[in-house]
Amino acid sequence: MSGDRVVYSKYAGTDVQVAGDEHVLLKEEDVIGVLPSGDKISTMKPLGDRVLIKCAEAEKKTAGGVLLASDSGDKPNFGTVVAVGEGKKAEDGAQVKPNVAVGATVMYSKYSGTEYEEEDVQYIVVRESDILAALA
Repeated sequence: MSGDRVVYSKYAGTDVQVAGDEHVLLKEEDVIGVLPSGDKISTMKPLGDRVLIKCAEAEKKTAGGVLLASDSGDKPNFGTVVAVGEGKKAEDGAQVKPNVAVGATVMYSKYSGTEYEEEDVQYIVVRESDILAALA
């Protein structure tokens, strides 16, 4: 829709000036999603085979009850699916629907995706192929 804001990869695109206005030329695969209203990442509609995930919070203590410092350990690589794109296009042009649904808890590759933070909540947008498992 006209006026919607797009979210794209940090290093994507080419900056150009047209009639004194600055623009960015992007390839379709560099566009991560569309923000239909305002700047809230939680309302983003992912494009293609991308999936918006609300990241799980890091544990604050171990199973044995030992308190952990906030910067100790790795952050979790799982979370809850918030939004799913329409899927990628097959070579014949048919739309291939994603195999993950909104509300599913998933595990994703550690170094994948683009991370965002909104009101102390962590989000990540990954491609469906970066999702390793759906957790029960």
